[in-house]
Amino acid sequence: MTATQAPPATTPGGADEPPETFLRRSLWVLPALAAAALTVLIMGVLPPDRTIGNLGEWAFRISPVVFAVVAASLFPRRPGVNLVLLALLIFGYMGAMDTFTIMRILEYAGAADRDAAFPRLYQMTLFLDAFVIIAICFGYRLGGAKTNKVLRLGIAGVLVLVSGLNDLTFYYLYTFPPPGRPARLAWASHIKVFVGGSPTPATAIVFCVVHLLLAAAVIVVPWYVHRRRVAAATRADVPQPAGEGLSATG
Repeated sequence: MTATQAPPATTPGGADEPPETFLRRSLWVLPALAAAALTVLIMGVLPPDRTIGNLGEWAFRISPVVFAVVAASLFPRRPGVNLVLLALLIFGYMGAMDTFTIMRILEYAGAADRDAAFPRLYQMTLFLDAFVIIAICFGYRLGGAKTNKVLRLGIAGVLVLVSGLNDLTFYYLYTFPPPGRPARLAWASHIKVFVGGSPTPATAIVFCVVHLLLAAAVIVVPWYVHRRRVAAATRADVPQPAGEGLSATG
């Protein structure tokens, strides 16, 4: 940028983002409603189920998180209101999420048939995992992040969520009752629908590593490309000292 060029104008939506109109400010409502409706359907209407039978069911169960991430990335930011919204998020977690989690733990602990009661507890742990991803994306957005950066963070979070990382840590850290650690991760049904059967530890590790690498690529590759473009533009704008360029005769 030369001295005669004015700096680019900023907008309430942040640098490099289109000016906020009523339509743009309201776009977040549609994915938020979709996320809320699907969450109510999965958590309150359909029977809890810890297994996933096919790719369609996998997509259905992950869709509330995806819609919520999109809603967070489009949420309008307002100085003075952002802090209040984050405080309400903490209040909601402590006042509702924590209580519902404890209630399901106690329900499972007091159940005569724990195998039958476990899906409700498992359902709540998945909901908490999704809540953490969405809360981080929401806080990042309110902190000033642009839409594309929030989307990248959310997509990376979803990739980690479905990577099976928590299944592997459970497999290797939990003390299984006799006969000991099983030969396959039979409970990781979301991996099963991709690989065609209950994964072995080696299969689960490869599945996890692939997803973690994809998550890292979503975060790092756009940043690296942007840095290269900025560096190239900077070099093009800097005049070379006399004598350093090639002359017309070589």
